[in-house]
Amino acid sequence: IAHLASFEGLIGTLDLPRPSRDLVDPRLVLCLDYVQDPGIMGTLLRTAVAFQWQAVWFLPNCSDIFHPRCVRASQGALFELPYIRGSAQDLEKFCRRKKLTLAVSHSAGMDIGAPAGPYGAKAGSGPTTVPGIPMGPAPNGGRGLP
Repeated sequence: IAHLASFEGLIGTLDLPRPSRDLVDPRLVLCLDYVQDPGIMGTLLRTAVAFQWQAVWFLPNCSDIFHPRCVRASQGALFELPYIRGSAQDLEKFCRRKKLTLAVSHSAGMDIGAPAGPYGAKAGSGPTTVPGIPMGPAPNGGRGLP
């Protein structure tokens, strides 16, 4: 899976992690969509572990998380984080059920600390956009958010 040309003489086998059926008590779930570069995907997973996020939700338009570049860039994070694959509708239902606020970084977003907007700022009530990282044209061929 690592596609190395040479190695130091250590070979091992392990089962690839399967998607979780449900997350018991998540507080921070990284949701990813349109991440098309496997190296960036692995870096995001490694960063999620460093910041102690509990899980990852992969929306349908992500690169293969078991691509050799993703595995290498994740530096093992791929095997630590529980993950779920699903649609945006599944994610919204999950957030309502777990009473989580769905926050999306978008250049035209509203401050999640501001008074309730069109969806409200109450946890689990609907998506909220967060000002900051512009998500227009994404790097490496990604589409970004509209």
